[in-house]
Amino acid sequence: MKTLLLLAAILLVPGLASAQDYSVQQPDLISFGVSYYDFNDNNPRNPATDFRLEYRSGTSLLPMISAETFQSWEPIFQVRPTLGVEATSDGAFYGFGGFLYEFLIGKHFAITPSTVVGLYSRGDGKRLGSIIEFRSMLEAAYRFDSGWRVSAQISHISNAGITDRNPGVNMVGGYIHVPFNSLY
Repeated sequence: MKTLLLLAAILLVPGLASAQDYSVQQPDLISFGVSYYDFNDNNPRNPATDFRLEYRSGTSLLPMISAETFQSWEPIFQVRPTLGVEATSDGAFYGFGGFLYEFLIGKHFAITPSTVVGLYSRGDGKRLGSIIEFRSMLEAAYRFDSGWRVSAQISHISNAGITDRNPGVNMVGGYIHVPFNSLY
């Protein structure tokens, strides 16, 4: 399903956006998120809330890879690094780093799949089978002229089968993204 969504975005986005609508350089963002942890578990033992704090770079990595190859894609498709932490109301903790794959749709909208890897400590929460866990996420955002954003997201954390136990956890929630330079 995620592959299908990504493929659709790659094929459709070039027709939806034009390079004049926005600049390649985006602001660095500090992102605050809240999610319902394990929302689709039919019999949750202890439902939890997931709290997130992330740093999202405003600089796309594509020019560093090859400006000539990606020149036509850069204004509407950007790859950005991210670092962050998540903590749940039942004591689980997850620190991670990874990449955001941002598709800009006009001046105000963005679809952002992301993948990260990090270290997980379960606290009193769900056993995910490994200290190393991966998170994939799909986000839809509205971008204000001020650089602030609001977004809705759905995400999944699992160990990708690196151990025999791999129950995974799904979350749904939202973010407020604040330009880093507006904090000082």
